[in-house]
Order: sequence, then C-alpha cells, then structure tokens
Amino acid sequence: MNKNIFIALGANIGDPLTNFLEARTLLAQDTTVIQSSSCYKTKPYGPKDQPDFLNAVVQVQTSLSSEALFEKMQTIETVLGKNKTRVNGPRAIDLDLLFYGNEHIMSNNITVPHPKIAERDFVLLPLTEIAPKFIHPTLNTSMENLLASLNETFFTGDKFNW
Repeated sequence: MNKNIFIALGANIGDPLTNFLEARTLLAQDTTVIQSSSCYKTKPYGPKDQPDFLNAVVQVQTSLSSEALFEKMQTIETVLGKNKTRVNGPRAIDLDLLFYGNEHIMSNNITVPHPKIAERDFVLLPLTEIAPKFIHPTLNTSMENLLASLNETFFTGDKFNW
C-alpha cells in the first residue's frame, strides 16, 4: 500500500462542503484516508465570472492501482453531480490525483504527478499543510518550497476545518 497518494478536491457551486464530505466518505470505501487538509477559499483560476472555490487535499492509502483509483475518483465526481461546462469553470466537485507515491504516470487518462501543481496555490496551500516536506518526484523540491516560490495567489484568507 502506498502512503503518499494525494488527491485535491475543488468545488464552487451547489454545496461544496457537503460534496467534500461525501467525496471523502466515498473514497474511504476503497482507500484509507490518512489525513485531510483544511478547506481553503480561493478566487477562481481562469474565468473570473464564477463563485469562489473551496479547495482541500486528502492523503490516502490504497491497494488500488493508479488507474483504478482514478476511475473511482471519476465515478465519485459523477455521483456528486460534476458537470464540466468549460475549462476551469464552475463545478460541484473536482477530484485530481496529484501524486501516486513517487510514480511518474502518463497515460491517455492520467498524468501523475499532476502537471500544474507548481503553479497553483489552491493546491499547494492545502498540500503543504498536510505534507510540507513531501518531495515532488520530478521537480525534486518540497511542497513548502514550491509554495514559497509562487508569485500569484488566489487564496482569499478564509480557511476552516471540515
């Protein structure tokens, strides 16, 4: 079982907090949720004509392959009403597989590590909260160093536990 599996959660329509709680419950059917970050409220990345987002990260342990975990995450998104209308647009839930241990995976379905981690404080803030010393397997630097190197922030200053 791999302990360094991290999944990002994001949502900005409907009831994001309820969807996060439900997503974590559904993930726990096939994984062990080791820890969850706080929820961070952030300005939208991309189109600005939409509500602010909630973002969080969970660390899980599982015997599922990366592909099987990704498929499970897609099923959870469907169950919780994800309806992607445009890139970086509003959504009821979004689950992204950030890291699957130190594996480098490029397939038709997934790319791990997630290719945009180093550019997004809405991923790095919650990830750094729960795994500040985790080393990005291709960038060879810690999450806290990646966060410190960002120039742009989307964080509104609102953070709470769930």
